[in-house]
Amino acid sequence: MTENDHPLSHPFRVDDIEDTGSDITLTATPEQCTGIAAFLKIPAVHGMKAQMHLVRSGSRVTVTGRLKAQVRQICVVSLDEFDSPIDEPIEILFDKNAPDPSDPAALRDDAPDPIIGGVVDLGQVAVEFLALGLDPYPRKPGVVFEYREDDGAEESPFAKLVKLKSKPD
Repeated sequence: MTENDHPLSHPFRVDDIEDTGSDITLTATPEQCTGIAAFLKIPAVHGMKAQMHLVRSGSRVTVTGRLKAQVRQICVVSLDEFDSPIDEPIEILFDKNAPDPSDPAALRDDAPDPIIGGVVDLGQVAVEFLALGLDPYPRKPGVVFEYREDDGAEESPFAKLVKLKSKPD
């Protein structure tokens, strides 16, 4: 995949947004789910659905909604794969006059995303919010990390030096 290739693309023309707003539902196909999983570097996406409401105001478009998905991740403790649900709110602002992504002003947290060619890609929005909903340190339910010192382990050389140094001559 190149930088411009995304596993789910659903371009929506800003001019097609109705005066009262537009509602869009995206449901990823099994093939798209496979591509999304590879893109996000997780074992699997079993299903993904995003419901979005678009509202246009001047040069801006606000997208709100909800993303629900079922994904498979790898437990950071046991390294077992396990399934987990994702339920992520969507809220993003686009602007025709947004700074170019290479401009440092675009790095501000409150900077809107650009509307490119009069289109917003709702598929990219859905994948972005799925990525935001993933736990960066997933833990399989019921798995507990327990640290145990090895009692039979040999004493470290540094501990031995400390003991030698503290002995009276």
